[in-house]
Amino acid sequence: MKHILIDYENIQPKSFDNVEVDKCYVWLFLGINQQKSLPLELVENLLRFDNENVHIIKMQHAGKNALDFYLSFYLGKISEIEPSADVCILARDSGYDILVEHLNSAYDGMNIMRLENANQLTVAYESNIESASDIKKSQLVIEDSHHVLCDDVTSVAMDNKKSLAQSLEESVPKSVIHECYVLVFDSIVNRKVFLPSYKSNLLYSIKKYVPVTVLKRFNSTEQDYIFEQVFGKFIKAGLIRLDENGEKLSYKVDSQGILDLVTDQVLRSKAKEIDGLNNVI
Repeated sequence: MKHILIDYENIQPKSFDNVEVDKCYVWLFLGINQQKSLPLELVENLLRFDNENVHIIKMQHAGKNALDFYLSFYLGKISEIEPSADVCILARDSGYDILVEHLNSAYDGMNIMRLENANQLTVAYESNIESASDIKKSQLVIEDSHHVLCDDVTSVAMDNKKSLAQSLEESVPKSVIHECYVLVFDSIVNRKVFLPSYKSNLLYSIKKYVPVTVLKRFNSTEQDYIFEQVFGKFIKAGLIRLDENGEKLSYKVDSQGILDLVTDQVLRSKAKEIDGLNNVI
């Protein structure tokens, strides 16, 4: 099932034209000041959903972060009842990101993301839609050899992996990967967004830093490849590091961290002229 949780105090979507209404729940959280009337266009769109699938939660009292607590409570309930659900939070409040990371880590198979624009809903859900056969094929390609039961299957999987990698390299221009890297870099370094502790959660988060227009011509597999390459660029630059177990992340994206990296590169280069030093920097 899919669930859309809307913080109506800071995002007021008027339509869900691109969202498939089947097997989709809408949770509309209304602050004290939003309860007297709703736009007709929004009401008409909500009527497209089954009555049982639309939930309107009204705040009983005004207060700082009151709606956030309500939404977090229901998000927790959804996670407990349906731990494999696809959940999208429509909110500009980055404070939700800490809870999103925790729930994605606590419930294996659960997909929760926060979006700041209702227009991103279709792309977000398309990236999560895979048939069971697609999932099995993907797993066959990426699993390590110690997960495969026989040498023949291992050989096929490795060949498929090489073939897929080569195909993706040909279908995704390097200029697109660089453009996405710059956009994500701007968000992580300049805008000081929330930084998840695990790679899977980071990959999940950085998708929202790239405009839909940049990715719309790529399928979900190609998009995953793009963000893996972007992640690799951060690793290569030393801005992000994995622990010895390849699980937890650490960051060097603050001013001091970047200065340390630049200093290290300068010392390694042993440049003898100003022009060479400028190139290194």
